[in-house]
Order: sequence, then C-alpha cells, then structure tokens
Amino acid sequence: MGIFDYLKKTEAEEESKNNACVGVLDFLPMKETNQLLIVGSLEGSIKVGDQLQFCNPDQGMESLGTVEVKKLSSQNKDADSLTDEVLAHLVVDRLPSLDKLKKGSVLFSSGVEEEQKLSSYSDALYRAL
Repeated sequence: MGIFDYLKKTEAEEESKNNACVGVLDFLPMKETNQLLIVGSLEGSIKVGDQLQFCNPDQGMESLGTVEVKKLSSQNKDADSLTDEVLAHLVVDRLPSLDKLKKGSVLFSSGVEEEQKLSSYSDALYRAL
C-alpha cells in the first residue's frame, strides 16, 4: 500500500504546482538592480524560478506577458516558496511588458482558471483602493 500512497502524493503535488494566483496590491521599481518589487495577495503556491503570466482583468483575461520570480518574501523573511499569503513580496526582472502592470493586475500560473483570476482581481482591488 505504501507505493500507492507515494503515487497519490506525487499526483497531488503536480496538480498543486500550477495554481499560483497573485492579485497585485502595489509595485515599486528597484532602479539599482533593474527589478520590480511586487506586493500582492497570493492564492496557491509559488516558488523562486516559477514563470508567471499577468493580465489586467478589467481589459480582458489574455496574458500580457510572462515574468520569472527571482525572489520571494513574506513577513520580512526571504523564502524559496510561499503558499496562501495575504501579503507576499515578489521580485521580478523589469521588462518592457511590465509597463502595463497596475494595481489590480493578476499574476498567474498557466493552469489557473478564469474564476480564480477574477477572485484575485476583486480581492486586490478591494485591498488596494
């Protein structure tokens, strides 16, 4: 029975990998490193190195670009991964496509459904405004 439990655990881990959704509360450019600090509310799990797409739900759900998570922190502590944080800090390289980023934007993994994006969007707007 032990091998079956292991296989179930592995399948559950794979399903949970692609479920990160971050509603952007604020963002600050870090000029000395040409990076962007994004403050947001995280639903799901995320780790350093993950690729996230972003959209502005008020203008449509299509992806406006992709970013790679370079650094994560929460509660003044750096982390390699985070799960379900009310206030998470992400550092990403500043790319030209991020000029479209604004409060209420949503960063998401490729497997996230539209319903979860809308939930993160409304939550971020409620908290940011």
